[in-house]
Amino acid sequence: MAQTSQSVFAWGKVQTNYTTEMAIANDGFRQICKEGYEKPVFSSPNVNNAGYSTGSAFATKTTKDRDDVTFSGTERATFELLGFLGVMAFGMVAAPTVVVADEVFTQLFSLLDPYVSDQLPTRPLVSKVGEPAVEANRIHDVRFPSMMCEQISFSNEGTTPDMQIAGSWRGSGKRVNPSGVQYYGTGKDVLLDEEMTEHFIKRTAGTLIFNDDASMGGTDVELGCDFRSANITINENLNTDAGYEGCALFQDDDPNLGAIRGGMRTRGQAVSFEAICVLTPGLVTDFDPVEKMIAGAIISAELKYVGGAIDETHDFEATFNLNKAVIATAELVEVDGGTQGIKITTEPLAVGNIMPLTLLIKSDVPNFNAYVG
Repeated sequence: MAQTSQSVFAWGKVQTNYTTEMAIANDGFRQICKEGYEKPVFSSPNVNNAGYSTGSAFATKTTKDRDDVTFSGTERATFELLGFLGVMAFGMVAAPTVVVADEVFTQLFSLLDPYVSDQLPTRPLVSKVGEPAVEANRIHDVRFPSMMCEQISFSNEGTTPDMQIAGSWRGSGKRVNPSGVQYYGTGKDVLLDEEMTEHFIKRTAGTLIFNDDASMGGTDVELGCDFRSANITINENLNTDAGYEGCALFQDDDPNLGAIRGGMRTRGQAVSFEAICVLTPGLVTDFDPVEKMIAGAIISAELKYVGGAIDETHDFEATFNLNKAVIATAELVEVDGGTQGIKITTEPLAVGNIMPLTLLIKSDVPNFNAYVG
């Protein structure tokens, strides 16, 4: 009998387009090590004819409606995982910059310009329970193509040693059973967690800088040891009602089964950026959050995490830049069991047509667009 602790999940490579997956290949999938064992939630509703003139007060038959699937989870962040999921979350990934040949690279992640594209990348998701190599113990072995990021948060709140990445994703509704993906054994298709060399982003390794102008163009105020936590969320605002009509796509290509999406797009990505810090006389003098809020002053912020060494000169780095915002709320809160702190919530403002959040990663990964693990 299979146990819930035998649950395993994996992401595949970025799809060619919304409906076309990359070919399944050796180590072409990446194991997901998320908190808990919650599976994807698949729905395939039946619509009955109750209330129709059937001569009965009850339903006498059903027809299929639209299929759907969602998935969510929280993982401990590494610089590599941040880039892997960042491809799905941000939508635009610039060509990598070579810092040191074959060793050190930087890559910039930006949000979509809806006048250029409103299509986020997708990946297939594999969900299994039980060892697939043992036929008698295989109770769940499914692949869900076309999974798109619906919301993602990057946070160093709490007491865990590492930054946390919490996300939710939504697919086309297509369900492939069995998955066709071999998880273990010779010729396996999944790169397992213990096989990946990754570098954790430590929760306490972050530094936060506020600036009193857009794009860090004014005076910097570095919080140093007075910084406590930050939470950055991207809400993709997916148009989940679209993509069914006109596509004529169905589960197993059978019109008698549920309809599946042929596409899904964002109606405009939204960003939230919150930070908690100690309220010090220096902060009040140099960058009073309450006065900035009252004045509606434009600000920017830089949140940087630094990891271990890549080579003798360069370290792993992840830098979030909020390039234009106003302070929406400034709430006095308690930190450190009695110290006076302040929670700052910003309202990001568009730069052109794009919400003003970017992520720059320095790592040893040559290109996150093709990276698996």
